[in-house]
Amino acid sequence: MIATDTLTDGEVRLRRNRLRDHLDSFGDLAIRDVGENRPRRLLEFRLSAPGDPCDQEVEAVFREYYDRAGARGWRIAKYTYEYRDLRRGTRLAYHLHSLDASPELVPHAHCGGEAGDETGHLRAVPYELMEANAIFMKLYASDADPDCSAFLPLALTRP
Repeated sequence: MIATDTLTDGEVRLRRNRLRDHLDSFGDLAIRDVGENRPRRLLEFRLSAPGDPCDQEVEAVFREYYDRAGARGWRIAKYTYEYRDLRRGTRLAYHLHSLDASPELVPHAHCGGEAGDETGHLRAVPYELMEANAIFMKLYASDADPDCSAFLPLALTRP
């Protein structure tokens, strides 16, 4: 999915089902699809790994918000893809939304601890949900913290 694509109602349902089938193999999955008949729609996938009956180590939450585009279409308004390592208290997140009241959607990342010691807005490219999940599951499989040093600040600092 490209951020500017318009999806029909049926294409959003197909996307939801395809993502459900993909994510379900990684742990316990809960899905919400809210607002099908409203001006804004939310697809949310909440993944707990490793899954029942084991203790939860990781939570991945994927939210995609869509705005109505015509009578039967939807356009992505923003997304948040979040990986939370519950044992370490660390987080890696990829977001696409406006910043500083600008109407432009800005892809960016957050990396660091859950307790507010993370870095600010970091540079990122737009990600497709399955791409973000691949990054998250690679972290989970390697039993490692995200490498926050690999990210650059979103805003350039010039002398």
